[in-house]
Amino acid sequence: MYIAIEGLDGSGNGTLIAKLRTLFPDAVFVREPGGTVSGEKLRELIIHSEEPLHPDTEALLYMASRNELLRKVVAPALCSGKMVISDRCFYSTLAYQGATGLSNMTLIHDVTAQTARKTATPDLILYLDIPLEVSRARVAAVGDLDNIEKRDDDYFNKVRDFYLKCNRTLPNKFRLIDATQTPDEVYADVLAILTEVGIVKAS
Repeated sequence: MYIAIEGLDGSGNGTLIAKLRTLFPDAVFVREPGGTVSGEKLRELIIHSEEPLHPDTEALLYMASRNELLRKVVAPALCSGKMVISDRCFYSTLAYQGATGLSNMTLIHDVTAQTARKTATPDLILYLDIPLEVSRARVAAVGDLDNIEKRDDDYFNKVRDFYLKCNRTLPNKFRLIDATQTPDEVYADVLAILTEVGIVKAS
């Protein structure tokens, strides 16, 4: 089982993952971008680059990081029978890099699909949904903004619109959770979904 958690910045991915680590102590937890030595270096380049990256360059770096993670960590873990839980997946590339106005979205889709065919694709997406104003407030409360978080409201509205469209078109796989709730309420909703799909046994 391969589960990915998606959402705008500040939606609570990290808080939920901390709870899931307790629920699934034997699962393999990863993050995108990152999760490998080279992937973490690419993450640093993308998020903290001293000069703005071209949208196509940014997207290709994300895909390079993902390719390393899927081939070296995710696919081997799944083949050995382990559950994998990922903080983001390829939907983030389609949402975030798509919102930048990529000049070649076809290339992004093709490379993403090819990598997924040769490695793995999530069985379930847990999308933590929050309005942009909630995202902005939570991110600002944490401290300094990275290169992605500094982008304008129009950009993030496009990102959220993409996620909501995914939920409408793939309602059984792309499950929406109201992340304006407390962490415990979000976790309860996630447990309900995991129980519904048979990952967690009903108590």
